[in-house]
Amino acid sequence: MLPLAKVGPAELIACDQLVLGSWIEGHVVAGVHPARAARAWLERIGRPGGKAVALFCTSAVSPKRALEEGPAAVEAKGGRVVASAAFNRRVVNSRRGALAAGRFADDLVAARTVR
Repeated sequence: MLPLAKVGPAELIACDQLVLGSWIEGHVVAGVHPARAARAWLERIGRPGGKAVALFCTSAVSPKRALEEGPAAVEAKGGRVVASAAFNRRVVNSRRGALAAGRFADDLVAARTVR
């Protein structure tokens, strides 16, 4: 696991799968997107070249359309989105949060075993 600032083209090429997480920025009702740093990194980095990419975001209130924006941006760069999830801080430590994290992990593992 590396912070985005330490992931460059060489690390992207070397990885089997990419798991990209971001917090959600914006106001409660408008301007809600994945964090600027994550969007800038995705713009700057090379093409994932068909690699399996899993996306997750964390939010205080609602991810709004962030779960649609992330996959669209990755797919536009040639990545293959195999899992995506939003984790709200109010439910992350609950049964519902555990089930969502489990589904996300299951999708990630399934993508790894089906090449």
